[in-house]
Amino acid sequence: MRKRLVITGLPCPAQTWEKLLGESEEQRIITAREILTHTKGTDPRALSRYLTDVMEEERPGSILCHGLGVPLTLLALMRLKRRGVELDSKLTIFNGGFRHVPLSKVRHPLRMQWTSLRKILHEVRRNGGEVDMGLMPFAARIRGVFRALILNRLAEKMTLSLGLEFLDSFPKRAGLSMPVQIIASPNDPYLPFEYMEKLRDDLLPERFISLPYGHFPYSAPAETVRRYVQSFE
Repeated sequence: MRKRLVITGLPCPAQTWEKLLGESEEQRIITAREILTHTKGTDPRALSRYLTDVMEEERPGSILCHGLGVPLTLLALMRLKRRGVELDSKLTIFNGGFRHVPLSKVRHPLRMQWTSLRKILHEVRRNGGEVDMGLMPFAARIRGVFRALILNRLAEKMTLSLGLEFLDSFPKRAGLSMPVQIIASPNDPYLPFEYMEKLRDDLLPERFISLPYGHFPYSAPAETVRRYVQSFE
């Protein structure tokens, strides 16, 4: 297998994905902590540039993304496409929003602005997640990233109300020229299943799999997730 690149969501440490997928020299796991360490600011587009550079340099055969890693990965891939860089990769997406995700239905970006850090961490663990404690120095910046997402959602809502389209004339498959599979959880406490179905409509994946894992894929049986990932790769 050619190199696999895994872009995790918040607040997962790398070892959760190593337990899920197995350890391999041909696998690189990029956590939110790594992205925040190597970038500045809170704009998701700026954060995604780090992934753009990694993808262009490493040319992975397989890319997996989850949570916040989903919009950052898609932004990076769309940027590479505009540059004329073609990756011979396959893309697997776990639960994570991208377009047309209203704040009235997906409220954690707003809740992040006033909920105490202790309560957030307790909630993550209660929902089956694990926390990378190395993210603690980035807490204020992470809230800023979610504020940027809130502003993006508001801009998207405004353009739609005017009969315009956010991300000008968004193309089917986002202009991606690679096979895509989505492994979506119908019991995600953060992201309703209907928005993964909307992502399916945008990306037209080769495979769309419904697998109950809450929000964190490592909550599902590891052998089941590995089978879906490896059979697609």
